Amino acid sequence: MVYQDYRLLPRLTALENIVFAVRAIELRLPATEAIRRARAHLEAVGLGDKHDAYPTELSGGEQQRVAIARALACRPRILLADEPTGNLDKGNASQVTGLLVEIARRGTAVLIATHDLTLVGREAGQHLRLENGSHASPLHLAEKTG
Repeated sequence: MVYQDYRLLPRLTALENIVFAVRAIELRLPATEAIRRARAHLEAVGLGDKHDAYPTELSGGEQQRVAIARALACRPRILLADEPTGNLDKGNASQVTGLLVEIARRGTAVLIATHDLTLVGREAGQHLRLENGSHASPLHLAEKTG
């Protein structure tokens, strides 16, 4: 799960937040592999140089990218993301969207709750629009090729 409010542990660094989650999911995973995976995912979200930073030392967008790296490092079959690009600038939002698309292409079901209609319209997949707690018609299915 990628929470809109990050849910990072304040007494752990960015790297430690990811390692903690990975080791909680995979109890028998060696620490060295958890650290390798955490570093790789921090690099993937553009924060390889922030591995020793604590959440209070990171901007909101950086915290969100750590939260996304944490979720991806756990190798989920289903990834739920609540406004994953809501606190990011356009460039970082595009990078994160690309990561979510890539993880979906590799077989993870990615479910995103967002108000950003440009994010929804950019990628193939099933899109469901809700308004005032109800399904708003029509259900928009987008299939993009190429």
